[in-house]
Amino acid sequence: MAAAKITYDAAGEDVVCPNVTQNIVVVSTPLEEHAKNYVRIKQIKVGEKVYNVNAYYSAGDGYCKGVIRNMDREITEKELNTMIVHSGNPTAMQAKRIKDTGSVVIVFEGYEVPNHVKFGGVLLKCYLYRRQVDVCYICAKVGHRADVCPTPEKKTCRGCGVENPTDSHECKAKCKLCGKGHPTGDRTCKQRYQTPFIVRQRRRERIEESRRERQLPGRFEDFPRIEERGDQRRSHGSTHRSESAGPRSQSGSRPGHLPPQTTWAQKAGGVKTQQVSGGSPTWQPGSEELKQMREENSLLKEMVLTLKEEIGTLRKALEATSKSAPVAMETSAGPVGRKRKAVGDVAVSDKDGFESFRETMEKSLSEITNILQQLRVDVGELKKQSADHGKRLRALEARTDEVQVVTPQEKGRTPHLPSPQSKAGADGNAKFGSENGGAK
Repeated sequence: MAAAKITYDAAGEDVVCPNVTQNIVVVSTPLEEHAKNYVRIKQIKVGEKVYNVNAYYSAGDGYCKGVIRNMDREITEKELNTMIVHSGNPTAMQAKRIKDTGSVVIVFEGYEVPNHVKFGGVLLKCYLYRRQVDVCYICAKVGHRADVCPTPEKKTCRGCGVENPTDSHECKAKCKLCGKGHPTGDRTCKQRYQTPFIVRQRRRERIEESRRERQLPGRFEDFPRIEERGDQRRSHGSTHRSESAGPRSQSGSRPGHLPPQTTWAQKAGGVKTQQVSGGSPTWQPGSEELKQMREENSLLKEMVLTLKEEIGTLRKALEATSKSAPVAMETSAGPVGRKRKAVGDVAVSDKDGFESFRETMEKSLSEITNILQQLRVDVGELKKQSADHGKRLRALEARTDEVQVVTPQEKGRTPHLPSPQSKAGADGNAKFGSENGGAK
């Protein structure tokens, strides 16, 4: 705190975390002013000893890193930030050169590294930054670099691990990262680079997504085929008959037999599977229903084909009627009577075909109209006949009611029914009975 010129009271929210393995100190602060003071530190005093340090900003959560290569080494870090951190690269936050090399690391906001970076007026290819595994060239330990080695006086061979090796010692190299026969952290080592955080995060997301898909029901394997279930029914039925003759256990099932699990398809369809002796489920598809469905399917296919043919015929007829008669082209030189005649013949034939089709359609329409008119006439006659029959029926009922009325003096006599040909009213009927010697 003294090196950063910050009091302990002001640094109440700052967190200092020493890392013994990498021989570094990580400081986290929510205040930008404190961060600038920490970056300006060049020396720290521990006890009575002063150590030279190199402080720099480190990207936190919500950031990613990219790298551009083959940059001019004479460009300063300030010029790099001026040429990279601008409105042309909206997500670029900071640029920093890797030691004295031509590679420059750029910190971007978010978890997406752009494919290109605008350096001034030039577009440069940007790659995903992969950090190398820190390997010390002094003590041969993994986790820190040689410039921050806590034991610089203790030299160890990076190949075989011999302490204080001589130039003539026999070295049997074995990498501590991949276990192959080369020094630890060699350029040929495939485990030299760390997997970026973005890649690890995307891998975790893919693993979680695949795990959720495996847990979801409704996979293709949950839907059994009809043929397979029919074979299972026959095989289970024969097994049941063969086992019924032999001795049975108290539980009624074979030892070690697990009950069948209900699939998602059976749950959705409301089908209940019951375990019977022999281990076969009672639910089986009906062969009659399956046969009927197949017959209906074949009939529907035939109907569809027929409709397609009719639609094609109608479409061709409409196209033929919509086409206009071709017109012969006029030529300026020489008589070409035969060619004109051929074109005229084609036009006449097309016109004749159209006229014949038109006549056929008109005849069909006239026939349909005549049939409809005849049907209307027949329906009208039927209505008239039904009305006449109704009137006659009502008149007959009225006559029957009048004849059945008998006076007290006429009891014991059989009334004479009037003739149906008589058209007289009720008085006429009574008079007709008295004239024949009925009631006097």
